[in-house]
Amino acid sequence: MIRPYRGAVLAGTLLLSFALGYGLAHNWPRFKNFDFKPAAIDSKKEFMVQDKTPVILEQVYTRCGHVTTSEFKGKKYLIGKSLSGVRELYPVRDGYLVWFEDNGSLVIYQRIDDWCPKDKNLCHLGTYKGYLAVYKGPSGNNQEVARVTKIRVEDLPEKIQEDVFNGKMEFNNETALNDVLESLDEYE
Repeated sequence: MIRPYRGAVLAGTLLLSFALGYGLAHNWPRFKNFDFKPAAIDSKKEFMVQDKTPVILEQVYTRCGHVTTSEFKGKKYLIGKSLSGVRELYPVRDGYLVWFEDNGSLVIYQRIDDWCPKDKNLCHLGTYKGYLAVYKGPSGNNQEVARVTKIRVEDLPEKIQEDVFNGKMEFNNETALNDVLESLDEYE
């Protein structure tokens, strides 16, 4: 006995669905331009970079740990862009973080896997397995060996040994370092 009602319910559902679809299609022009308002309005307006917006570039160099802060030189390309627009230009995958400070400044933070300009050409003498070695970067940072000499540290005069161990053999460039190494050739 339940079977006859089942067919009627199915027919009624199909008829109702058809009527709703037809009604929506017929009245769609009225709805498509309707300005729907969100139930809760976000009180936080999105900032835009303007002519007067201070834009700060903060660069962090991972090799030496130094941070440089300066005015961002490409500000003219950011004017009129929102935070999301600036983030598209300077994405996280390229080492950037971008945000607006409470004071309205835009900060572009960049992580650079290198030495800072001040330390980029520095090199120093250190030890590697008992031999005098040339390291890239400032004294105390023995992460990158440039080369190992044939000079045993124990064969050097005591004063030079102390200077090597105390990090006093730092040079502004490899030319200056090579001049010192040439004078130490007699200890090979």
